[in-house]
Amino acid sequence: MKYWEYSDIDIMEDKMYPLLPLQVFKLRYKMEQIKKKYGERSIELKDTIMEAKKISEIISKEGSQLFNNGEIDGDDLHRILLAVANLFEYLNTKYGKDKKLNEEVRSMTKSLYDPAVEQKGIEKGIEKERKQLILKQYSKGLSIEYIAEINDFDVEYVKDVVKNSIH
Repeated sequence: MKYWEYSDIDIMEDKMYPLLPLQVFKLRYKMEQIKKKYGERSIELKDTIMEAKKISEIISKEGSQLFNNGEIDGDDLHRILLAVANLFEYLNTKYGKDKKLNEEVRSMTKSLYDPAVEQKGIEKGIEKERKQLILKQYSKGLSIEYIAEINDFDVEYVKDVVKNSIH
């Protein structure tokens, strides 16, 4: 497989999500050629580093969106964001040498990961508490309809919770 022939859109369509961070790394060859032709301090090389930063942001946001849509879990999102940050840092350290940019990309990936995972965790915790409440009330002899009414839950939801806890 020649990953450099894939765009981020192709990767998303084919559900090859672990390859997303390599979109950043694809610029390595271009950076090497620019460095040889124009030198380490060239405007062209700095522009390509900024291109890598932009791609890092795009890929990170796509990973976050995949997480929010339930396509990947929190661990997968963390790995994608970590890989993006590490690959950008590698390229920037080798070709751009701007430590501030490394921090910006790290900060951006961290800001995408933490709130998303925290929110999913909160939602899972709330869902777990709801199910425990339903099962406790059901075990005390309350009817499914009454449990739904006093908790403002849908009757079908309460039936599903009770049904799934029995099996």
